[in-house]
Amino acid sequence: MNVTREAVLTALFARISAATFAEPVGGVTSWATASRRLKLWTEVPAAGQPAVFQSEHGESYGEPAKGLPPKRALDVELYLYARADGGQLGGAILNCLIEAIEGALAPDDLSGNVTTLGGLVTYCRIEGRVLKEPGDLDD
Repeated sequence: MNVTREAVLTALFARISAATFAEPVGGVTSWATASRRLKLWTEVPAAGQPAVFQSEHGESYGEPAKGLPPKRALDVELYLYARADGGQLGGAILNCLIEAIEGALAPDDLSGNVTTLGGLVTYCRIEGRVLKEPGDLDD
C-alpha cells in the first residue's frame, strides 16, 4: 500500500486537533485554535488560545527492506500556545496540553502497543526534546 505524506499528516492532525484536556485551560477543555499553518505567538489573540499548530520541518529516509517501499520518517513539530493569566503557572498549563497530545497519540494497535494512525504508518510517536516556555516573566 502506497500511503501519501498528506494522508499521514491529515490523520495526525485529526488526532491532535481532537485532543481534550484533563483540566480546563482558559475555561475550555479543547483547542480554541488548531491549524496546520503555523502562526507566531503574537498573532494568536487570547480568545484563540489554547492553540495548537502542526508544522512540517523535514523528513528522512532509511534503507528499505528488499522489495518494500522506502522507509520514510516525517518530522513534525507541534506548537502549543496558552495564556497564563492571573497568577496561573504556565508550566502547569503546558503540562496539561502536552498530556492531551500524549493521549491523542495513544496506541491504536494494542497487539504491538503502537500508534499507527489507523494503519497508515508503522508507528507514530513523540520523540526528542520538548521545549517549554512557561511565560513566568510575561504570562
